[in-house]
Amino acid sequence: MALEFPKRLLCSTAAAALISPGIALADPTASINLSWVFGEGVAIGVKAFSNDESGEAAATIGLDYLFSAQQLRPNVGVAYIDDDFFIGADIGMLNTDWSSFNFGIGVGPVDSQNGAPSGPGGPGGSDPGEGSPGDATALR
Repeated sequence: MALEFPKRLLCSTAAAALISPGIALADPTASINLSWVFGEGVAIGVKAFSNDESGEAAATIGLDYLFSAQQLRPNVGVAYIDDDFFIGADIGMLNTDWSSFNFGIGVGPVDSQNGAPSGPGGPGGSDPGEGSPGDATALR
């Protein structure tokens, strides 16, 4: 009975990450990662992210290899994506019988996109009042 809550938590987190409307509209990406799993030690793995926008959070799903246990560890979690790297936290399991849940934190490189909209640059903007202080069109 004690294993019922972690099993439900992992399943519901994974289901929410997969059916979330924001994820369907986002631009997903993937990366390698180095993780510290509490109670187990260092792991290396791969992660898929729900979006690749710099400065935003993303849902993750991953697979780590734990050196101490010499086992694969599937996991789900969240990550903050910066310009060229991510930092995240996840919950995973070691045994296929749902008996060993653990938490981990990880970092790694990520190919993120700038969140700013693309378009023509230059002085001024779309507002008639915007522009350079010396721009005569800004005063009209």
